[in-house]
Amino acid sequence: MTKRGIRSPAEDYEAASLSRPARAGLLAVAVGVLLSAGCASNDLSGSATASKKAEDLQVVDCRLPADVRQIGRQFIYHRQTIKTSSSDCEIRGGSQPGSDPTSKADD
Repeated sequence: MTKRGIRSPAEDYEAASLSRPARAGLLAVAVGVLLSAGCASNDLSGSATASKKAEDLQVVDCRLPADVRQIGRQFIYHRQTIKTSSSDCEIRGGSQPGSDPTSKADD
């Protein structure tokens, strides 16, 4: 403390700060709360997700979106068919021939 009872900013900070054990306790509580929130699980029906996963891993014929190629003045639209999993086909933007009865037949 200085003369006349006026404290410096450094002295104000020291007076307002928490003790070392209090800071450690506060840190432990904060870490515990974050870990419990991050590790919380959502209850999903196991059989429904297992059958969905099995469906996604099934190997299917997949028609990928058309590649547009220009040769001279002509444009060629080339669609490639590959064998891959159903989920991979969906990620690549492909379609499965015969999977949707309302769609037109794929060429």
